[in-house]
Amino acid sequence: MALAQRRTQKVVPKDPAYRDQLITEYLPYVKRIVQRLAVHLPSTVDVDDLMNVGVIGLIQAVDRYDPRRDNKFMTYAIFRI
Repeated sequence: MALAQRRTQKVVPKDPAYRDQLITEYLPYVKRIVQRLAVHLPSTVDVDDLMNVGVIGLIQAVDRYDPRRDNKFMTYAIFRI
């Protein structure tokens, strides 16, 4: 289990440095999701644009995630990404 996932299962503090660290640690997941999605889209769709949208979704997921609900962070974040 990733260090960030163990942390997000507890209380997510409102510290901006902690938020930035979570976003940085989960960026490889966004990249993997975008790569899988890009295979099924037409070639006119730019992968960089998809990556930007995915990162925005990840940021929203970090900001809105409630660890008191009974789901893992990545399960919640995939919906936003």
